[in-house]
Amino acid sequence: AAAAKQLQAAPTSAKSTETKDYVTIDAKKIGILIGPKGATLQALQDATNTKIETPQNRDRDDKSPVKVIVTGDSPMDVKKAKEAIKELCNKGYASIIQGEGFIENYVSVHPQVLSEIVGPGGSVIRAIQEKLNVKVSIPSTDWKPGNSQPHPVKNAKVGVAGKKEDCVMGKAVISSIARYHHHEITHPGFVHREVDVPGHLLNYVIGIKGSEIRHIKGNYKCDVHIPNADSFVENVLVVGRPENADRAVKHIHNLMDRVSEQQERKFDDEEY
Repeated sequence: AAAAKQLQAAPTSAKSTETKDYVTIDAKKIGILIGPKGATLQALQDATNTKIETPQNRDRDDKSPVKVIVTGDSPMDVKKAKEAIKELCNKGYASIIQGEGFIENYVSVHPQVLSEIVGPGGSVIRAIQEKLNVKVSIPSTDWKPGNSQPHPVKNAKVGVAGKKEDCVMGKAVISSIARYHHHEITHPGFVHREVDVPGHLLNYVIGIKGSEIRHIKGNYKCDVHIPNADSFVENVLVVGRPENADRAVKHIHNLMDRVSEQQERKFDDEEY
């Protein structure tokens, strides 16, 4: 009878060593945590020797923070799982479940180019990640376009993680976008052309409230980037397919010639 009592007590003793804790995450990150068919969640559980529970039957319209329960045999395992969940939600990956040779690196860029690295609807960052098999994380920043900022502006560190050779290529792509606003990986077939625009003609190239730039973009399917104090290139950059970029550059030169002639004529009339 005494032996039977000891056997019954054993599960209670094991349970007392069990550690349970929770981590709060953004509701939008639940899908990332679970992963395709639950693969990411399972990998995290296997790597940390824990059980990770997400809320069930949660209203899809509920945007409040989510409490994820982590249970393990030791406080160390639970802590490891919590850190991995936070890393996954912040960076889009958890180092603990990555393969051999996985490294983390970063590219330092001006905050003004972060939106270009993400691209419309996330298209650019998605191309980098899918084509190079890396994870790219965009940091948060207080920088706002158009606001007066102290100089020098603090650069933002864009995270790049994956195998070493993939990270090297990923950093090169991001650096190219930061400098020239395109790369073959993300903008196949695109080129950039530099146009030397004198300071007194710059406003004419921009147009009233950016009207001329919009005209060039609409007619020639090119982006026009006006340099500022933080730009890598000092000249105006035209980015697009070669034939379109060449036509846009010709348009800008014709515009400058026309404005210069008008200014000379006005000067001659005033002199007369």
